[in-house]
Parts: sequence; C-alpha cells; structure tokens
Amino acid sequence: NLDFPEPETNQQITDSIKDLGKSIRQISHRMNRAMLEHFTFSEMVTGLCRDYQKLVGLNIRLSIPEELPDLPNELVLHFYRILQELLTNAGKYAREGEVDIAVSFKNDGLTLGYVDQGPGFPEGSLGKKGMGLQNIFERVKLVNGKAEVFSKPGEGTRWELFFPLQVLKTKDKTVIIVAQRISTILNADQIIVLDDGNIVGIGTHEELMKNNETYK
Repeated sequence: NLDFPEPETNQQITDSIKDLGKSIRQISHRMNRAMLEHFTFSEMVTGLCRDYQKLVGLNIRLSIPEELPDLPNELVLHFYRILQELLTNAGKYAREGEVDIAVSFKNDGLTLGYVDQGPGFPEGSLGKKGMGLQNIFERVKLVNGKAEVFSKPGEGTRWELFFPLQVLKTKDKTVIIVAQRISTILNADQIIVLDDGNIVGIGTHEELMKNNETYK
C-alpha cells in the first residue's frame, strides 16, 4: 500500500503501476511462441523498444531494416530475450541518457549493436553484474553466436553481438536457464520453482499460475 498526503500523487503512482503491469503483459504476450507467426521480426523489435520507452521513459534510438531474410524462430526468440535483458538493465542504470540500438544483417548473420550512456562498470567485474548478463552470454552460445561487451566507469556500456543463421539445434538437448523473473521463462517446456532451496512446484507457466502461490 502506498499512502501519500497528496491525492494527486497517489493517483499518479497508481496509474503508473497500472501502466507498468499492462506494458509487462504486452511484452510477455508478444513472446508467446504463437505470436512469432503473426509479427515480423522488425515489428517485434520495434514494439519491444516502444514498450520500454513507455514503461521506464528510456530514450531509445532504433535502427532496423524493414525487410530481413527469414530468421529461425529459435534465433528470434533468443535475440528478443537478449534485447529485453539489455533494455531492462538500461531502465535500471541508464535512464537519463540515450540508448542506441542498431540491428543489421551481414555476413550471413544478424548483428545487434547496443550503446547506452549509463555509469558503466570496471573491466573484469562482469561476473558480478548478476544472472541477467550471464544469461545473455548463455543465449548467444545456444545459437553459436558471439557477444562482446565494452565498458568503463563513467563511459557507458557497449555490446556487439552476432547471430549466425545456422543456429545450434537443441531438439535433443535439455537447456537449463536460471531465472529470477517469470518473463524470462514464460515459454519453457518445464519450470521448476524453488523456495529457499526446496522444490515447491513443477509445471508450465499456465499450470503454475493456477496452483502455485510461490510462483505467482
């Protein structure tokens, strides 16, 4: 419960929370695998940037071709999740400056360039920046891609990522992703819910939303 003396402030915060929830639902909805059949890659990326602009007030400059070759769904899924993670971090640390995102196709692969004007971080401290950034590298590995990050204190952060069209097939493999946000694993075949190290639920997102209070 939020209780501020000024009714107008209370209402503004309530409206912002409602908008936040609506935007999160829109982002999650776009990433339903069925939606991959209804939106082009460019539309999905543009929509994600628009959502984050509204969600946290990021000033995003996006460059993306209107037409791209057909991209494997697996690559699109990982690309989208990575961009989502980058924008989430920008919302936390780089809200005051501009975020430049450049998507292009060259050398038989998809490239993603990302630059923000946030506080940056010292070289060698990437491992301390949380699971979100580590998951970016893991996702890039899953599609045989490459990821490089450049950052210094006070100089922002720059990412250069490359996604080859010949992606790694994971049909006969089990991929484990450790996540703290539900949005990261919405489309997983099986989700294991842990509470203080104990397994308290197993199922799909839809099943757990119905019957698991910890997951909710």
